Amino acid sequence: MIMPKPIKHNSNISLAMERAGQWVFSQEIPTDVVVEVGEVSFPLHKVMLVGKSNHIRELILESKEVDCSRIDLSGVPGGAETFEE
Repeated sequence: MIMPKPIKHNSNISLAMERAGQWVFSQEIPTDVVVEVGEVSFPLHKVMLVGKSNHIRELILESKEVDCSRIDLSGVPGGAETFEE
């Protein structure tokens, strides 16, 4: 499981998201989506992604899959290294 890096923003929302993310990972809750960036796969939690990214929120909402368990972001500039940041 890939642990999230601390959020660098100083807003209350970012702090709340960081704490929620830490709690989710500390509870070992199974991931519910795999984000694929090139040949690298990231098992993650939709609720955390949707809360941080309008683009990913739109991809999930527009998905024809009922559960949308995979998201392909191979076109992300900088590839997997940039996505991890």
